Amino acid sequence: LRSVAADENIDLLTLYALVEPDSVDLVASVPTGTPVVVAVGGLADQVGEQRAHLHKIGIPTVTTPSAAADAVRALVADADIRATTGPPVAGVSIPDTDAPLDEDAAKNLLARLNIATPARRACGSPEQAHAALAELGGPVVVKVLDAAVSHKTELGGVHLNIRTPTDLDDALRSLHGIGARRYLVETMAPAGLELVVGARRDPVFGPIVLLGLGGITAEALADVAIRLAPLSVIEAAAMREDLAGRTLLAGWRGGPVADPAELGALVAALGGALAANPWLAEIEINPLRVTADGLLALDAVVVRTEDS
Repeated sequence: LRSVAADENIDLLTLYALVEPDSVDLVASVPTGTPVVVAVGGLADQVGEQRAHLHKIGIPTVTTPSAAADAVRALVADADIRATTGPPVAGVSIPDTDAPLDEDAAKNLLARLNIATPARRACGSPEQAHAALAELGGPVVVKVLDAAVSHKTELGGVHLNIRTPTDLDDALRSLHGIGARRYLVETMAPAGLELVVGARRDPVFGPIVLLGLGGITAEALADVAIRLAPLSVIEAAAMREDLAGRTLLAGWRGGPVADPAELGALVAALGGALAANPWLAEIEINPLRVTADGLLALDAVVVRTEDS
């Protein structure tokens, strides 16, 4: 067994053995430097004991040749995938500041992941909002900035195409009417296709990533693709092929094209960040706008885990 495992042309060793404790020390005989799948036969109590010993040293052990063949098939399939997609994207470590996770804070987190957002200013007074309008120039969007408000549009917390100080005063008056005390003044984004992307901790599967058609139609259409995280850029880029509306991402009727590599890098970055930072429960970008100049995160929500 050691001679076969030492052969540089051998990638995987499969062994079927009858358990004979008085003749062969099976655990000591199995080489550990090469991937090995072991199938054992014999008396039930002896087989159970040998399987337990082998599992302790990390050797997958089954009880039938057919089960061993299934295990080998799974290992080969996994190797094929890894060879064609590359390694998962390593997540960026992001310390939790315990600050409120409003939209501005969420977009600051996205900046750590090299995800583009429109130019913006967080404002705590009408005077600051007017200064932001003067600095950014029109048109801008003005939003309520509150970590407790995630669905701003439904509350009347988003005002578009603000160009003049009078427009801004009208928007701020409306925001004050819904209790807003802080505002986000942000450059209006160019037109394009809207997607939703995100990463969250599933109670069964752990960290996962999601890609789908987004904006206000995301929940209605439910056209999404899901993968386990962390994942490689190639795996993430391939998610678009699962979407019923994938044709829209390829420049449908003269629309913008979602570059697969750019989109894959963004989704993989979210998955890596979630996997690398236990304090993160969820990161969602909705909408992520596909523009002629690339991807732009227009809104973002970040949720902490309950024990953070």
